[in-house]
Amino acid sequence: MGQLMIEPQKWKKLIKETVYYISSKECQKQHWFNPNGLIIDPDELYNQLFGDYTFELFLEDDSVGLDNKQKQLGYQLCRLMENYSKDHIGSFIVDEIFYDPEWNEIRNAAKKIYDSLD
Repeated sequence: MGQLMIEPQKWKKLIKETVYYISSKECQKQHWFNPNGLIIDPDELYNQLFGDYTFELFLEDDSVGLDNKQKQLGYQLCRLMENYSKDHIGSFIVDEIFYDPEWNEIRNAAKKIYDSLD
């Protein structure tokens, strides 16, 4: 499998935006609990990161220019999110996820990779 058919810097920008939403408790509160806000729920975040933007391929693609630390942070986020989805199959209930300490670990891991991307 190859890279997403997009320029590496645009790909990085899309990943960074999605990772920001995963990392931000404030954005999640605004979007998940505001009936008039944009709906970027956990399912959508997973679909964007792993489906639309092929995050794992992003981490492997040398044209993106990630260093080993950034890749390591990215793989850590992947593992946490994959484990979380396995443990919560069919139960992405925003009221529960928002306050879940495991989801908070995901937020923290996402913040680390977000901060490392320039």
